[in-house]
Amino acid sequence: MKYQLIENYFHSELFRKAVQDYFDTVLGKIISENAILQAKGYFEYVEKGQKKVKDYYDMPYHIHILNGLIPALFLYEKYLTEKGWIESPKSDGYLRIFILGFTFHDANKLLLTQQSRDKSDLEIAVEQLDEHVDRWEVKSFFPYFEEHKSSIYYLALATENDTSPMAEDYKISVNRISEIKGTQRKLCHFADGIASIQEEHLESIEAFYNAVAKRLSSIPEIADLPISYIKVRPNPYTLLSQNLLQVARKELARRGKKVLYAMREGFVYWGEDLNDKEYQHLLTKFIEAGKDDFDFNKLTDIDAQKCKFGFIGSIEFTPEILDEIIHEQRNRFLALSPNSKSLDGIRFITDYDNFVNFTKRLLDVYDLNIDYEDKDGKLNLKFNDDDENDFIKLYSLHKIQWLNTKDVKEWKKDFEFWVKRELELPRKIELEEIGLVLTQLSELRTFISSRVKQTNQLFKTYLNFIKTHIVIEREPDLEIYISDLRKNIIGSLDKSGSNNNTRKTLFDRYFECRGNIRLTFLNEYQPLIPKKKEMCVFTGGIGEVPYKKEIAFGLRSTGFSNKTVTNLSSDSSSVSELFAEENRLRASKFQDPQVNLIGYYNFFEANLNISNEIIKAAQSSKNKSWIKEGKIEFDKNVSFYYDLGFEFTRIKTSKKTSFTEGTYWFIRDHLLLLKELGVRAYITSLGTPYSPHKAAFHFEGAPTFLKRLGWNKVRLGEVNMTLQELTLVYHFGKKRITQTIHNLSKGRAKYFTLFYTSNFSKKEKIGLESQLINFIQKYKHKFPGMTITEELVKLAVKVDLADKSGAKETWLIRTALDYLRRYVKQDKSREDIIQKICGEIYRKLRMSNPDQDAIRAFAKAIYDKLYVDDWDRKIPALNAEKDWIYQFAFLFVQESKIENEREKERIRMLTAKKIKRELEQEGKKINLENIRQKLSNKAKKYAQNYLDIINNLNNHE
Repeated sequence: MKYQLIENYFHSELFRKAVQDYFDTVLGKIISENAILQAKGYFEYVEKGQKKVKDYYDMPYHIHILNGLIPALFLYEKYLTEKGWIESPKSDGYLRIFILGFTFHDANKLLLTQQSRDKSDLEIAVEQLDEHVDRWEVKSFFPYFEEHKSSIYYLALATENDTSPMAEDYKISVNRISEIKGTQRKLCHFADGIASIQEEHLESIEAFYNAVAKRLSSIPEIADLPISYIKVRPNPYTLLSQNLLQVARKELARRGKKVLYAMREGFVYWGEDLNDKEYQHLLTKFIEAGKDDFDFNKLTDIDAQKCKFGFIGSIEFTPEILDEIIHEQRNRFLALSPNSKSLDGIRFITDYDNFVNFTKRLLDVYDLNIDYEDKDGKLNLKFNDDDENDFIKLYSLHKIQWLNTKDVKEWKKDFEFWVKRELELPRKIELEEIGLVLTQLSELRTFISSRVKQTNQLFKTYLNFIKTHIVIEREPDLEIYISDLRKNIIGSLDKSGSNNNTRKTLFDRYFECRGNIRLTFLNEYQPLIPKKKEMCVFTGGIGEVPYKKEIAFGLRSTGFSNKTVTNLSSDSSSVSELFAEENRLRASKFQDPQVNLIGYYNFFEANLNISNEIIKAAQSSKNKSWIKEGKIEFDKNVSFYYDLGFEFTRIKTSKKTSFTEGTYWFIRDHLLLLKELGVRAYITSLGTPYSPHKAAFHFEGAPTFLKRLGWNKVRLGEVNMTLQELTLVYHFGKKRITQTIHNLSKGRAKYFTLFYTSNFSKKEKIGLESQLINFIQKYKHKFPGMTITEELVKLAVKVDLADKSGAKETWLIRTALDYLRRYVKQDKSREDIIQKICGEIYRKLRMSNPDQDAIRAFAKAIYDKLYVDDWDRKIPALNAEKDWIYQFAFLFVQESKIENEREKERIRMLTAKKIKRELEQEGKKINLENIRQKLSNKAKKYAQNYLDIINNLNNHE
């Protein structure tokens, strides 16, 4: 596996090899175990009896390590080079000691250890590392680990100030002790510092730069290297800004200025501030980059009625581009409209069979190398030749002109001339089936118009066949004719060539670099609020470019009403030149134009310039191959462009899939992406800029039901829980996902109502019950009031036990709540209400001689714990009370099963003691056969169980 960015990042083979080995062994194994192991994020803990919270940006363990390790290695390489030690055979060992030492500086989080009275959690974790290094292939990475592990553990403890005194318990195992205790220890401390930059330092690129520069200034004796930054100020032009940053990164790299950390708005790099010459050079390169950024074939819209070149205005329309479009899209110029059997006599073809015969004869008579297909009552045409011949070129060029008659008067006149022209056909067309011979151009037109009421588009195809045939036969120099035709088309449609001013405008307005903030564009800035019909539909600025289908992306060019902020009628919609440029880029790079969301993907707010390599390491560690053609195809529904770091997307719906269900799968797919690869996501609408976010998954502007469920913001520590809940929802019925989610958004107590009221089979209910119990036990905090319900249930089982009857599961709580509701409304006293509840429960149980103390304890808890503490003396609505009753019933059944098992165990214990005593009195051995003889036929199958109990009794004695 190769890491191209890593190889470019380091100069020496020593460092390139060590880092590659590290990715393939230690790091890969840590990722494969848990890609979302939390190093930073949201933590709740108790200190001196007080609950406290740490709320940092979510960061997995391996990203925390890399964010500090890679920059520290960059400095270490410079240091060893300057000392002349880079070629020393011993340097490889020192380097690998350093890498492992820093990797394990947070081993307490890696191993989830807890501190004791005598030792910190990191001390305990370091002591336990010997038990785990094999599974992380540490010895494969560093064969001399056993010999030097004390040096590694020293660095792990010495990285942070709190644990550095404990590091002295480990002896340095190398000759250059000062190298470990001095240089490497300081580098570890530096690496941890920059990997832990949190909160205020992520608010802007300037703040982040200042924080990194401050930490660099603490180690000038190791490396005194300058750093700087560039940024693109916030704007709505996502791809243009990304393109500008990519151009800047490449150009700076050519000058030896490598990226240190990248944020959405810019990056911090190793090197001096940009000078004026470099600034102007970046502008030139950014303008030039536009030539290669656009896919002009994707931006060309051709059908039977139009041919629009959406790239005009961004790149120069050249003969080469025109030729490639004709080569790639030649068959689109043969599109017919109409092309199918008539249904209403207006939009379709009457006498369809003879029309097909006419087309076939025309193609045969004029030797046109074109295939026709009559399939399911539709006629389609296709060129046979893979390579262009003169006919294909000429026909396509003529068709481009005739499809743009609204824009060029000269072409309109030419088309009208052929529609009216009197001319003998070069070759007659015979239709024996209907006894018709077409010898004149007017007869051909009449034949078509007699079968089609809307003839314009068919004339543009069939008359073009004749026109092109005549030109080829009569034109003395066809090559010059075609060349002139190209020039005519390009000159008529592309009035300005490529618009370099557009990119220059973006650069002048938004590009900024440290020490060189230019605001010259403000000199010409004239604030203006345009009229509504002249307003850019995206930005509210001045709309200079008509918003047509060929440049539309995310927002359709037609089909809107005046209810929107701007009037998007098909005649008056427009966008600014900058947004037209942005949309052309979007349409060039992304397949689906009907999107309404943008997903930003990263590993942390400040990324190393090795993001692609982290993804490759993650998928390789799991033995997966998800990277295909520049995209991660993680699942049939999950894909994103990992090179770009974002994806234009939407929540998919269909006739069978509602918006709610589509959102369910959308959330699931992103959480799986996070769990498998550790990729954070920020989802927002197309018009909303990126915003730094603490949660590993953040859906800005999410639907209300997502917010109520808490699925719109998922922290690292909640990923597995949320995925388990999504699975639970699926098992409540894959055809009822929408209904289940909307119910749950009212409160998770609905789980219990759905469990009892939905029509599940016995087998389904058993499996669902198990999953729901498991979810409750793990995530009790998701169910408000659960502790009080559990207390009531424990009191309830002392009164009565539930059985398989639903009525028996709920009778006790329904009775108590009915009396509570009735007498609270009558304003009865606490004691009176408790007595009324006790009396009714006793009346219903009097035949079984109930425990009156247990009944009273239960009734008191209903009033004091439930009504007073939980409900705050406010009886809930009947629907909410019903949810609570089913929650109680579900837990009541589980506790009853436990209580029944306890009772059975108690009876088994008494029986076992009796059997043991009888066998001892009879002088018999205590074995399976003798125990079996002492049991009744009904209990004999449990004989082994009784033997186990007796053996336990013997051992205990």
